[in-house]
Amino acid sequence: MKLVRSAPLAFVTLCLSAMVLLSASTAQAQFTKNKALVRSVTGDATVTFGGKTSAVKKLMFIEEGSIVKTMAKSFVDLYLGDNGPFVRVTPNSDLRLDKLLFRKSNESVVIETSLNLRRGRILGQVKKTSPASIYEVVTPTMVAGIRGTTYDISADGLTKVFDGQVVVAYEKDGQVPTYLVNKNQKFDPTNQQVVPLDPSIDPTFEPQPLNPSETEQWQSVEPEPTVITDVSTTTKDAGFNDPTNSITSDSGTSFISPTESVAGSSTGIND
Repeated sequence: MKLVRSAPLAFVTLCLSAMVLLSASTAQAQFTKNKALVRSVTGDATVTFGGKTSAVKKLMFIEEGSIVKTMAKSFVDLYLGDNGPFVRVTPNSDLRLDKLLFRKSNESVVIETSLNLRRGRILGQVKKTSPASIYEVVTPTMVAGIRGTTYDISADGLTKVFDGQVVVAYEKDGQVPTYLVNKNQKFDPTNQQVVPLDPSIDPTFEPQPLNPSETEQWQSVEPEPTVITDVSTTTKDAGFNDPTNSITSDSGTSFISPTESVAGSSTGIND
C-alpha cells in the first residue's frame, strides 16, 4: 500500500478543476464539448438530459451532462472518442457524464473527462493521455484520477486496476488519504488498503475497435469548438439542481460540493 497524502475531498476536486482551468486560460484555446456514442445496450436503460428521459438505444449520441441509468441485468457500452475511449455501465448503476472536453494542439490532445458514479459500477479503458489532461471518476466517497488505464470502479470506492495507474482519494472521518493503485492491484474501501488482485481474475472489459457502422455514425457529427472560460462541472442540464431528480448512494451518503469552503494541502497526484 502506498499512502500518498491526505486532504479534504472537496479540495481534491477543486485541485483537479483548477489544473484544467489554468491550462485553458493560459493557452487561450478552444475546448470542444464531446459526446458519447452508445455502442450497445442490453436490457433496459434510460438517459436523462434537459429534464427529459428516454430509452437508451444503440448508436444514439449522449450529451455531456446526461445521466445514464441501467436496470437489473442491463449494460450500456459507451464510446467517448478522445475522452476515453471506452466505458461500460453495469447493471443497477447511475452515471452522470459531467465533463467531456477536449482540445487538440500541436499533434497532442488535452482532455478533461469527469464521470460521476453515484450508484453501481463502471468499467473503463483509457488511452494514454497528455500530461495536461485529466480523467477522473467521482463517487460519493472518493475521486479517482486515471491515466492510461483499464479499470473497474464501484460507487462504494472499490477500485481495481488491470493496467496503468490510478490515484484514489478516499474520504473517511473528514479526511481524505490518497492511495496509489498500480497495475494488478485494487483499493479495498472496507479497510482502506491497496492489495494485489487475485491472479485468477482477468479484465472483464476488453472492448473491440469501432466497427464500420459505429465509425460512420461517430464521424457523422463533428462537434463545434466552443471557447470554454469555466470548465467547472455544469449540472443544470441534467437536472441535478432539482431535488426531485437527484441521485444519491444506497447508503444515503452525499457528495461534498467543490464549491464548499475548504482548506488543505496538495493531493499528491503529481507529487
